[in-house]
Amino acid sequence: MGGKDGFWRWCGVPVLVSLCAFPGLNAIWNHPYLGNVLGPCVPYSITVYLVGGSGLALAFLWAAARAGRLSRNDLGLDRADWTAPRRLLGLAVIVAVTYGMFATIGPGPSPAGADGAPAAAAPTGGEFCFWSSVLLLASQAELLVFVGVCFCLTETWLRHRGWGRPLAVVTAGTLACVTFGLYHYTHEPRWHAYSFGLMGEMAFILLFFRATRNFFLTLVLHNALAAIGFTSEAHYSAEPVPMQYFADPWPLALNLTSFLVPFVLLHLLEWRGWPPAEEQAPPAA
Repeated sequence: MGGKDGFWRWCGVPVLVSLCAFPGLNAIWNHPYLGNVLGPCVPYSITVYLVGGSGLALAFLWAAARAGRLSRNDLGLDRADWTAPRRLLGLAVIVAVTYGMFATIGPGPSPAGADGAPAAAAPTGGEFCFWSSVLLLASQAELLVFVGVCFCLTETWLRHRGWGRPLAVVTAGTLACVTFGLYHYTHEPRWHAYSFGLMGEMAFILLFFRATRNFFLTLVLHNALAAIGFTSEAHYSAEPVPMQYFADPWPLALNLTSFLVPFVLLHLLEWRGWPPAEEQAPPAA
């Protein structure tokens, strides 16, 4: 257990540190007092999503890849993951789920105190596209932490310890689903009610990931589901999420940086992160 490829080196430390750093920083920056003090000094998106989320997760995944504890296929970055059947299956699910869920978002409620007033206009495709773009940094960080580190590292360790694939997938998946749901308690209170439902959403994401074994298609699906949620929240919540903040130049630039830097590093991991096949020794059981 404590050897070179034991539990703590393989997945214990990466999972524990990622699950402390990402939600912990998110809780601090969402704290009513601490967030107001620290926010002007160090931007939220840079601290939480770029450093504590995507950056730290990529460091652990890169180390696991170089050590031969994680393959491209394990993380959904193998060329076989882009075969026609997997692409078609993945894209069909993404299109069906996205269009189907968007169609269920009807017009918003009538304005408060306006008896007989018509309901607010239904959300538009432009609103969905807006939320799809501004949520990319959060979706990427969540996927790297909860699918890449939590699920993939735990699943591969269990399999190399002799567990059958179904049991390893269910065990690692349960860990990822529960921690993903609890992570939302580190957001502002308006999101706490969604925490248990989001455990089910993560289970669906993991099923999709296992079926396609494609990290990038899974990112598209995860981001689409998040965009649907924010689009619906903007129309049905008594206190809609302010869209203008995300459209201002400075927050927009920070969000873009927090997404693009890890996105490029993820491609570098896919391209150069693994040693040549002949140098990879089979991981110790």
